[in-house]
Amino acid sequence: MKKSMCRWRFFVCAALWSALWTAGFVPPARAQQPGELEEKGELVTKEFGFKLPADWPVEMRYGVISPIPVEDYLARKFAVVNTQMKFLEQRIQELEKRNQALEKVLQSLRKILQELTPPQEGKPKEQ
Repeated sequence: MKKSMCRWRFFVCAALWSALWTAGFVPPARAQQPGELEEKGELVTKEFGFKLPADWPVEMRYGVISPIPVEDYLARKFAVVNTQMKFLEQRIQELEKRNQALEKVLQSLRKILQELTPPQEGKPKEQ
């Protein structure tokens, strides 16, 4: 009796699973689009047979559709990094100028404070 009950439960679960899967309620193991599959930021292209980063452009060159050469891809990446570095250098220069201006203000405030504070002679020592 136990074996028949176990088989019956297995059959019902398998039938329910297959019905839900064919109805589209259960997603497939991999969602594939025609020609490509995206995994962890990489693009798998069936035409090429190898993985490319998602931001690697594919162009038609000399009548052949292929990814752009490594030199062009790296040149684009370094151009982006170069513009970011220039922006950061400008930002650092601006912050240094502001810091110098604040140091001047601080020095002038210290001078004013010294002028306003009378010198204390005969100050009792604290124990």
